[in-house]
Amino acid sequence: MPNATWKQSLCDEGISLLPAYAGAIPPESAFSSENIHALQAGGPCCGLSSVEIRNRLYVTRTKIISGSDYGFVEILNPHLLPRSNPLWIDILDVYAYNSSIGLNASPSYISYYVYDGINLPRRLHHDTSYNSFKIFIAITDIVNLCQGPYVYVKKSHIRKRYMLSDLLSRLDILKTGGDSYDAAWIDWDNLFYGYIPRSHCFISNQKGIHGDLPAHSSMKKVFLVICFNNNKLL
Repeated sequence: MPNATWKQSLCDEGISLLPAYAGAIPPESAFSSENIHALQAGGPCCGLSSVEIRNRLYVTRTKIISGSDYGFVEILNPHLLPRSNPLWIDILDVYAYNSSIGLNASPSYISYYVYDGINLPRRLHHDTSYNSFKIFIAITDIVNLCQGPYVYVKKSHIRKRYMLSDLLSRLDILKTGGDSYDAAWIDWDNLFYGYIPRSHCFISNQKGIHGDLPAHSSMKKVFLVICFNNNKLL
């Protein structure tokens, strides 16, 4: 895909597919519970990387437990793991990929996102009120609805009605989750579904409405995520 093509799609839609990632990535088997628990425990195997596990729950006014990403695992800065760790990633591969698609900005940070049977994801939301971007590189094949694919409301990064959504959520008039950035409504007919095979990628503007659909409890999906908190990326 020519660089001008995906950049135009990102500007217009808020999301775009990208060329496949050519760098080395760990096998899905490397994201075992044992390896993640070892990182949580710290010590030499962890290097300067760290692990965060989402443990919040949101209870609605009617006492219903709502979306919270409970159990979602983020492994921060895997390029700072010891090279001997099976989850280590070579930062030079990341820079080479970014350069190959026409990105010259340095990432703000890099993470693995591990979703293992997350059937209560956070409501669709946006991360920032300004342009910020994430590249999602599939570690696992993401090919069916049971995996809880990433979805994005196309054009939501530029539509003013989603700014109104923030206000309604903040005032608790029409709130669907525990955060004022959670969308008060969603255009379900205008979604991008992140179905991509291993090593394939997409980029999204985190100002737009996005998130994950509920997954079957037996399903796992893993991304390597390159984050740019930089509104001048393009």
